Amino acid sequence: MDTNHSYIDETGLAIWGCKGGCRTFCADIVDVKEREISNTLKDVRSFVSVRRPGVDYYAVEFTSRFKVFTHYRSSNDSGAGAFIAVSLFVPHALSVTNLREVLDELIARYFREYVNPLNGSPLSEKYDEIKPFRDILRSIARVVPDRRKVNYSTSIQNDIPKIVKYDDLAMLDRYFNNPYYNEFFGCQEVMFFRRELVDNRSAFDITFSREPESIDSFTESLPAYQAMQVRAKGENVSGRQNNAVSVMQVAVNTLKGTWKNVSRLVNTDKERLTMYFTFDGSTQGVLELVEPSGSRYRGILEVAVDADRISLHQSSGCEGSDGIYEPYDFAFVPGTGQDAYGMVMNPHQRNRQIRFNLVRIR
Repeated sequence: MDTNHSYIDETGLAIWGCKGGCRTFCADIVDVKEREISNTLKDVRSFVSVRRPGVDYYAVEFTSRFKVFTHYRSSNDSGAGAFIAVSLFVPHALSVTNLREVLDELIARYFREYVNPLNGSPLSEKYDEIKPFRDILRSIARVVPDRRKVNYSTSIQNDIPKIVKYDDLAMLDRYFNNPYYNEFFGCQEVMFFRRELVDNRSAFDITFSREPESIDSFTESLPAYQAMQVRAKGENVSGRQNNAVSVMQVAVNTLKGTWKNVSRLVNTDKERLTMYFTFDGSTQGVLELVEPSGSRYRGILEVAVDADRISLHQSSGCEGSDGIYEPYDFAFVPGTGQDAYGMVMNPHQRNRQIRFNLVRIR
């Protein structure tokens, strides 16, 4: 049974923007006439105008049923300053693990098929159809249950958007993977711009109707790992004393099994390493490093729960017959399916983090 498709069919899709005015071109799953949905498909030119075609920016907002992710791309519509957008309406009980990649592919496909590449204007002879884009969504989106217990509020429609400036796509992915921040609820929507677009806006012909308020600090509203951290300290949550052992067990059960890195990681000799993380449900794990020659190194991992991830600490490095690797620390963020991402940190260079992806192999 392909459950991924059934989850995808609960995820709404809308393609909209400026074509003879701001309107919805095509949509499915969601009713764009429903007020809560139509509020998310609003003309953002009253807040920001981008007069150079082809500039990308993103947004997140919340309804009672959905977290709504949008990819905007500037265009022309009887003059500069317009936009075309793709929005995904993801139920709060679901998560798209490659969400930004999906949005990027959908907007790219729309521009290839429906927009003049020379001037960024919509092609007048083309009729918008949702089916090809739903097919793309079905073919590439990884939709899984989101079992995190979240607290969220619907976006405030009588307020203007706020912005977040990001330096790289990994930072943007972090916000998309977990959009439940208290600061994200207190405005109409949160718009994400590359830092240079805001700090050097004149170079990109960008104008804001008023100086945008930037969100620079974040407080998670998602208690999934955050609550574990509080409970693991034995503190009282919601008026009840919590069992630290059982909550820690939730964390280690999330990890249970063997995980393998699928991103390229190399050692100091520039040899590609294969890493296996194995967890059996206890608060310890095993890390095994395998070099291209077949040499293996083994070390112990201590499991700890942080605010938004599970930390894995090595007090001593991985040892093998050919030597020893110095100890590293890892931040591990399991998805709700069989994939995860992590970050590896040298204890002597804490500001240097390398992100990598993993899959559960058993």
